[in-house]
Amino acid sequence: MAATPKPSRSTSARLIDENSFGPHHPEIATNLINLALMYKAQGRYAEAEPLYKRCLAIRERALDSQHLLIAIVLDHLAELYRAQGRRAAAEPLYKRCLAIVQPTLHPEYHRFDGRRRSTLSPRHIPCRADRSSRAARAFQLTRR
Repeated sequence: MAATPKPSRSTSARLIDENSFGPHHPEIATNLINLALMYKAQGRYAEAEPLYKRCLAIRERALDSQHLLIAIVLDHLAELYRAQGRRAAAEPLYKRCLAIVQPTLHPEYHRFDGRRRSTLSPRHIPCRADRSSRAARAFQLTRR
């Protein structure tokens, strides 16, 4: 009879936390996204996707729909889809992420000079909550 594979250290930690906190606790969402990020970095996209989705479901239950932690998960899931070439699946996630993040952008970002939407380069967007260039990429995607 074949031996059952031993769970990885990060999977074991996640299971211990689920036993301690319960499967829908916000702390579990943090562990899920960290594990998903590790899988994505390893190219294990099929294993990362359900973790991102579960993290998103937990955070949507626990937080306001406009919370930045939800935007972070949306961004990571969209990045996963983009890395897989699934741009059609990524676009609505980027747009939803942008709708959450945009109100937190520095007012200077919204300046309009009559020629273009912003006088700032998207990669230099001053953002109060998240200085990630991913929000800039999402913004560029919505301008097409």
